[in-house]
Amino acid sequence: MRHTGNRIGGSNPSLSANLRRGAAPMLTDLLPGRLDAAVLSSLTARPYLVDKKIRAIVSDATENWPVAPEIPLLRDVGLRDASLPSWFGLAAPPGTLPAIIKKLNEAFVAAGNDPDLRRRVEYNGLTVVTSTPEEMQAMIVKDNADIAQLVHSLNPQK
Repeated sequence: MRHTGNRIGGSNPSLSANLRRGAAPMLTDLLPGRLDAAVLSSLTARPYLVDKKIRAIVSDATENWPVAPEIPLLRDVGLRDASLPSWFGLAAPPGTLPAIIKKLNEAFVAAGNDPDLRRRVEYNGLTVVTSTPEEMQAMIVKDNADIAQLVHSLNPQK
């Protein structure tokens, strides 16, 4: 499965970065107002959006979220090439027999094509994308290179 975005967050040049170790500590500070904005996955943000405890500012998905189509996309706010890739995948230890990899991939592709599973996954703001192990490896390599280029372009101080 690939989580294609729907990360919820805000951007303001006057805000400073406050790193948290995961969504739980971030929500602990966001909900009572100790943080002005956060970047959250749609899966994490959904219950708080539904209960109106947080407000979505923008989504980095490629398509509007059916549950909340009013959330603008990055391209809607002029950030056409911006992306925060996020996905879920299955990995196996090095040396796993190709026959086992093939069998696992076939099972996950079959599950990913199940209409009920797809409906439930998409309801939570995720998109199911199946692939071969080779396609997933290529995606990981590309995403790592893209993120490295983004970090380099931001010219972080050492």
